[in-house]
Amino acid sequence: MKIHDISMTLYDGMLTYPKDVPYRRSLQRDMHRGDSSNVSVFETTAHVGTHIDAPRHYLPDGYGTD
Repeated sequence: MKIHDISMTLYDGMLTYPKDVPYRRSLQRDMHRGDSSNVSVFETTAHVGTHIDAPRHYLPDGYGTD
């Protein structure tokens, strides 16, 4: 079976749904600043990039992805 990866790479400034929180990535810890590891913080909504809309997104009593 061949698998095709259709996922989008997330990047600062990418298109988002109107009024959604845009994707932003920042470093909480950075080894170049002397920290022991690199740790990223992501801020966005679930509607950025490749995602799944569960029935709950449109139906009040629909199933979620959880």
